Amino acid sequence: MASFQDIGSVIPVSRRVLLIVWPFIAIVVLLVWLAAESMSIMIAIRSYSEGESLWSKSQKIAVFHLLRYAESRDDADFQKYREAIVVPLGDRKAREELEKPHPDYAVAWQGLIEGRTHPGDIPHVIKLFRRFRNFEQIARVIGIWEQGDRLIDELIGAAEDLRRHVRSGATAEGLRPVIERIFDIDTRLTPLEDQFTKTFGDVARQTQFLLLLVNFTTAGVLVPLGILLSYRTVRRREEAERALKISEERFNLAVTGSNDGLWDWNMLTGETYYSPRFQQLLGYGASQMEN
Repeated sequence: MASFQDIGSVIPVSRRVLLIVWPFIAIVVLLVWLAAESMSIMIAIRSYSEGESLWSKSQKIAVFHLLRYAESRDDADFQKYREAIVVPLGDRKAREELEKPHPDYAVAWQGLIEGRTHPGDIPHVIKLFRRFRNFEQIARVIGIWEQGDRLIDELIGAAEDLRRHVRSGATAEGLRPVIERIFDIDTRLTPLEDQFTKTFGDVARQTQFLLLLVNFTTAGVLVPLGILLSYRTVRRREEAERALKISEERFNLAVTGSNDGLWDWNMLTGETYYSPRFQQLLGYGASQMEN
């Protein structure tokens, strides 16, 4: 039978260490995953905030070039308007695609690129939209976004009307109604942009607090749990070793006090043990027959 001293060869050191540290390995893996997910969310929130700034800036630039076009009647100004309006239209393309049950992520990706979202942020932006679209705060932000897109449609319509009037040779007075429409649309867009910024800022602050709370709570629960599991593993091992030692002592006492000759073959090491009485029955002295 294997002796107490042989237990190290029965259970490899690496396995014994793993039995003790596996709870902490699991905890570390979980905390790293949680930290990665938290970082992804915060990257997406930062990117949405930057995207709103680009959206608003591009919308204002588009209006500026439309007004310049009304004065200069130069197609170059109208082309600059078109270049600026690409940003809101790209963001809209991405939003509408991500709203679908089974979106084409290539289309959404292209829309975000047109909206000048950094390519490294796009996976995080898409993940946040798909995961949290129906959360109350996020839904409110997207609702404001949709209202802004409807006004962008009105702005595009007014821009096309302005171009038709310019090409038809309308006078400055004849362009005034269209210009007033453009001013009115811009005036209605401004509070929406401010509302988007404020609402999304509230979402960002709440999300940051919740992520910190979740991370600290998870660590506070899992670390003591890991210590408890490791302690139970060590205690069970000590109990097993104690039981083995007692069993070995009983075996030695039985061998010493018995008139029977006993032998034992360790199949793991190939070693054979012969008790002193076994050797005596065969006519050998205690030191004449090697194990």
